[in-house]
Amino acid sequence: MNGLIRAAGDRLRARARGLTIGVKLDLMMLVPLLALGAFAAGAVQDKLGDRAAESDNYERAELALSSGSFIHELQRERGLSGIAASSVGGVTDALTVQRLATEEARARLLIALEEFDAQVDVRFTAAESTLEARWDQLMAHRVALDSGELGGPSAMRPYTS
Repeated sequence: MNGLIRAAGDRLRARARGLTIGVKLDLMMLVPLLALGAFAAGAVQDKLGDRAAESDNYERAELALSSGSFIHELQRERGLSGIAASSVGGVTDALTVQRLATEEARARLLIALEEFDAQVDVRFTAAESTLEARWDQLMAHRVALDSGELGGPSAMRPYTS
């Protein structure tokens, strides 16, 4: 076994004798450069993974902000609906303005839901369809409230159930 290793070393030295010093230095530097390249490729891959995770977190944050804004606007509409249902004048200008704000917040939420990768969790797809169904109920409730058919606790029911 030692003889085979010695013979291979002799052949390598014989080949190296014919090389110039520049080529020998290049060969000496090749191994460290390859190692550096492999290390750098691993570091770049880690950074790309971090960037993908940050993108996912950004989408989640956008969804959370949009959801919170929509809920806030719905709560404000609920309060103004209760005031409008208990007052003689019916639907007020403030309620009309608030309804527009609620609709804008809903539009932002729907955009955030579309941009969010629904493949992460199937529950988001179900939540979006539930949101649409509840929105349709709210639209029917608004018509009934505007016509004066609702008063008292029934004016608040869609917002609290």
